[in-house]
Amino acid sequence: MEIALTAFVAALTVALEHYIPWRKITGKELSRPVAYALGVLAMFIPLTILFLVNREADTILALWVVAAASGLAVVACYGVDRFTELHLRVQEAIEQEEQLRRQTDEG
Repeated sequence: MEIALTAFVAALTVALEHYIPWRKITGKELSRPVAYALGVLAMFIPLTILFLVNREADTILALWVVAAASGLAVVACYGVDRFTELHLRVQEAIEQEEQLRRQTDEG
């Protein structure tokens, strides 16, 4: 029964998060990492309470360490993607500048 209630609370929380008008509240859409974090919290907080009730401290620690490591991986991947995107933009700008310079020199 406790597991079913925990699953229900987590599912209900995820559904509520889905329909919250984040743009009206924050003025913008949630970024993917923030949305992921909210979804994980919606699942892990009820699970943590269930594990606390059942005195499963090692399970709680494992759950949150895995969640934190996974969250850091997501943030790192977004950082790498952003860096790569910016690097490509700089390269494109340099190439365009060189092309304009050659056109100016020829003309």
